[in-house]
Amino acid sequence: GIQKWTVPETGNYTITASGSGSRYTNYGGFGATIVGTTDLTQGEVILILVGQTCANQSLGSNHGGGGGTFVVRHPPSIDSVDSIIVIAGGGGGGHNSSTAASQEIANGTGNANLNTNGKHGFFGGDSGGAKGTNGNGGGAGAASGGAGYFTGGGNGTTSQGGGIASTTAVAFILGGTGGAGSASNDANPGGFGGGGRHGNSHGGGGGGYSGGGGSSDNPYVGGGGGSFKSDSFTVTSENNDTHDGNGMVIIVKN
Repeated sequence: GIQKWTVPETGNYTITASGSGSRYTNYGGFGATIVGTTDLTQGEVILILVGQTCANQSLGSNHGGGGGTFVVRHPPSIDSVDSIIVIAGGGGGGHNSSTAASQEIANGTGNANLNTNGKHGFFGGDSGGAKGTNGNGGGAGAASGGAGYFTGGGNGTTSQGGGIASTTAVAFILGGTGGAGSASNDANPGGFGGGGRHGNSHGGGGGGYSGGGGSSDNPYVGGGGGSFKSDSFTVTSENNDTHDGNGMVIIVKN
């Protein structure tokens, strides 16, 4: 869920935020890690959503996108970026093929983006979901796009069979849940934090400030989600090629 943390003392704080990734479990993308400082005031409430990997963390062909990690002042602004402190994008969902492994490592399509845009659910071609921009969700390929801060991701075109209807990943301001698949055994939802659901053998887009696009064709890796740093957040380090597994947030008073 989205946690509420009340600032205990006015001062300057260092915040580390990492989106979730699935590189080592499924040849998907790494989450972004952003470290920086900002001033916080005693008594103000901070909303913290820690991105999660999808339910299926085993090596397979069905993998939802990773959720982004959000640190936002309460109440969250619904039509501007004024309340955002930092958002670290989540990695795109992957696939267990050797092609996915080699091409994802070489191209980093599924790695979260350090800028505000998500990444396309494709490279070197025109198939797959388009990247999300300006805080919006990513487009759908066969798999669903990841959600952004303002809007959800596109719904994948691949049918998931019986059971509950497939749903899109949800924007942060509406709860930030990952896209849900059907009740069948090979339906794997996206990670909490706006990860897009898988599409049969296609990886979903990562969640973040803007969502990544869902994949359609070989190497079946969804695009990574975008990140955001407010003007009041002074970045001291950032990367998008090391963090795997569930996301994290660390807040330390300086």
